[in-house]
Amino acid sequence: MKYFTKIIILITFMSFTALGKEQMTATEITGSFLNEMKSKNYFNAANFISKAELTWLKNSTIPLLKNTTFLDTLELEPLTEGEISELTESDIFDLWAMLAWEFRDKSFGTYKPDNIIGEVAENAKTVHVVVRDIANESHEAVVYTLVNENGLWKIKLPRIVRGAVEIYQRVST
Repeated sequence: MKYFTKIIILITFMSFTALGKEQMTATEITGSFLNEMKSKNYFNAANFISKAELTWLKNSTIPLLKNTTFLDTLELEPLTEGEISELTESDIFDLWAMLAWEFRDKSFGTYKPDNIIGEVAENAKTVHVVVRDIANESHEAVVYTLVNENGLWKIKLPRIVRGAVEIYQRVST
């Protein structure tokens, strides 16, 4: 009986460990991202963004942070070279999320899981998650594209962030 109890405990422990390693689906990742965005936890929301996208964002932003036209346009305080070099990719995403939504007095509205309409797999590495616009329900649905990075689903930069960066790059040069 003693061994039977130990085996049951071992099997139970192993099943919890296996369950804990289960990967989140693209829909679950999108829901978690939107929850963070709704709560204005932009720094935490960056955890759900593709590493390649965050790298692009940081590399694109650093020259802008050294550009007085960009800083003056957005009324941002200049940073020292040391401060700029200490910025993480999450810090940069946090900045752009704030610029894209808060400066424009936008919000993520009242996100709830049923705002996610569904997902469409383009292939094994790319999935599109369709979300009912949560800031203004009369608008069309929004699509978030996720890519599989090392077995984990990660969101590509929202169009509003990528678009804002590209516009500021053009007007600040």
